[in-house]
Amino acid sequence: MSFDDIVSNPPFAAGKKLLTRLIEQAYEHLNPNGALWLVAYHNKGGASLKKIMQERFSNVEDVIKSGGIRVYKSVRREPSA
Repeated sequence: MSFDDIVSNPPFAAGKKLLTRLIEQAYEHLNPNGALWLVAYHNKGGASLKKIMQERFSNVEDVIKSGGIRVYKSVRREPSA
C-alpha cells in the first residue's frame, strides 16, 4: 500500500532499531511527494531520528518546535531524470 502521508508519534521505549526501521519502511510506502511526519522529543532521541530521516529522504525540516517536542517532516522526492 502507498500513502500520501504517514504520521507517527512513536514510543521511544521501542528503541532506535525499531524506529529506524519505521523510517526506512515509511519511505517505501510513500507516494511521490508523500511525507513522513514524526513527533519526537528532540533531546531524548529525536535529534538522532532527524539525522536518520535526513539520510533516508535527503531532506527533513522541523515543522513545529514546542517545549522540547518537535514535529519532523521528510518528503519522498522523485530523483531527477
